[in-house]
Amino acid sequence: MSLKLYYIVSVNRNKGFLKALQKTGLNNEESLICNALIKYGRKGAIVKELNSELSIERTTIYSILRRLIAKAYVIEGDPSDSSQKIKKFIAVEPSKLYNEILSNKREALREFEKTKIFFKYKLENIYKWGGALTYDDLDANFKPYLKTLLEKTDKDWKILSQVIEKGSNTFGYDFYKYEIQSFHYMLRMNSGFNAYVFDYSIENDENALIFFINHLKKIVPENILKIFPFEDLNARNGEINLFGKIYHSLIFEVKLKNKQKVISPIKTAIISLENKIFFIWAYRKRVIQEIVASILSVKS
Repeated sequence: MSLKLYYIVSVNRNKGFLKALQKTGLNNEESLICNALIKYGRKGAIVKELNSELSIERTTIYSILRRLIAKAYVIEGDPSDSSQKIKKFIAVEPSKLYNEILSNKREALREFEKTKIFFKYKLENIYKWGGALTYDDLDANFKPYLKTLLEKTDKDWKILSQVIEKGSNTFGYDFYKYEIQSFHYMLRMNSGFNAYVFDYSIENDENALIFFINHLKKIVPENILKIFPFEDLNARNGEINLFGKIYHSLIFEVKLKNKQKVISPIKTAIISLENKIFFIWAYRKRVIQEIVASILSVKS
């Protein structure tokens, strides 16, 4: 290998080492000093040697070494053999360093995973609550169905989001989704409804409704998982009694980590009204009743 080629290979290898160290969380100067100490192996180096090799001010090197010791990348060795007993600094063995960093990052990730519900649901709800939609923001076709809820001041109903998709599916319906939150029992309760709008009346077509409910069983769990903190959901047919009348419902089963299946606390109701099918969900039946009452008030 020519001297020039050897130099190029050495420079590229060195850059690779520095980049790897920086990926562990070190900045550029910390990586330079750590990399230099690794080259000295178990014997370590004094600050003068590092200063000569890296052209970094001695005071800066001392400061960086203190940080590297605190981060467990470097340890202090026995004083040098000189009469001045100057301190030596030694890089932690790379394989041990890697295992320690990997272990710490895995533990940090496990701890961060514990905050999933806090970030993804609780803080998300607060964020959405602050940016709640006003009545004027709502689609004109659905203002009447939400008006009764928004007029109730005791529960402080808020419309957190509105999604509208026009005819972009094999069934040809228009899709409307409203995420709603209210203040029940001193808690902010998530709820909402999906509305599927057809170009013909589906209200009295039980066969068409059953067919569509089977379609909902496939598509709704994915949407519910975006709102509620569950790992896995399966849906099956059910019923719910509202105001003395039996309505179709979906019952969700939640799969726990031990693979046991339990019934989800989510309550649902499916109502066909003229050319619309409403799929309503909430944690409490009482919340379902209030939403359904608001929807049915339009027809009455």
